[in-house]
Amino acid sequence: MIRRFTIKGFKRFERETVIELDPVTVLVGVNNSGKSTILDALTLFQYCVETTRRANGNGPGNGGNGRIDLVRRAVNPGEFGVLPVAEPPDLWPNGRTFVGEQQRAIELRAEYDNGAQVAFTLRLNYNRFRLNPRVSGDVTEAVRDRDIRLIPMFSGFLPREEYLTFPARRERLRLQEQLMAIMVRLARDEQGQFILATHSPQLLSAAPRERSGSAGTEPSSRRDQALPCRRRPDILW
Repeated sequence: MIRRFTIKGFKRFERETVIELDPVTVLVGVNNSGKSTILDALTLFQYCVETTRRANGNGPGNGGNGRIDLVRRAVNPGEFGVLPVAEPPDLWPNGRTFVGEQQRAIELRAEYDNGAQVAFTLRLNYNRFRLNPRVSGDVTEAVRDRDIRLIPMFSGFLPREEYLTFPARRERLRLQEQLMAIMVRLARDEQGQFILATHSPQLLSAAPRERSGSAGTEPSSRRDQALPCRRRPDILW
């Protein structure tokens, strides 16, 4: 398991940024704070491992007992299979691979729970990605059968994240609340065809409720369940 991940020179992370990882890690932040960029960096790191990986002896597919080495590679943009980018420099801060005459590099480093470290330096030379690995410790044990996979809502590298103004964020939240209410009503009205897989009182408390004077009240002991209720198609909630 990766317990510490370091990013430098990648998209918005121009300066070195260290991310401590636990078995369960939650990324929380406003739009354009770098959450998706961290996931992009982890995916790019995994791509570098797979692209530079060379197994000696009984490598993967032949028993999986051989030593794994990571070797330098140069990759054409057309073969850059990690995820699509509009232009290769989009991976660099502000889309710039040089500052003056100094070339900028992307640096990614993972520290594993067994003490091993794997780092990659990426440069763009003559429109080719140059991947340069640096390793220490038992890399074979750290890398083998420990792939990074992101599921399900991950579509690709983006030059920038969507920015939402406060009114736009409020409108999106309003639409999400309406969708949640519709789902709960479906679970209650069409119990045989639609099941809401939750027992959350917080979720169900947001569902539309019968107006005062309507017959039938939910018993308090069942308020945390998706219960059927009378259909009211004439009321828009």
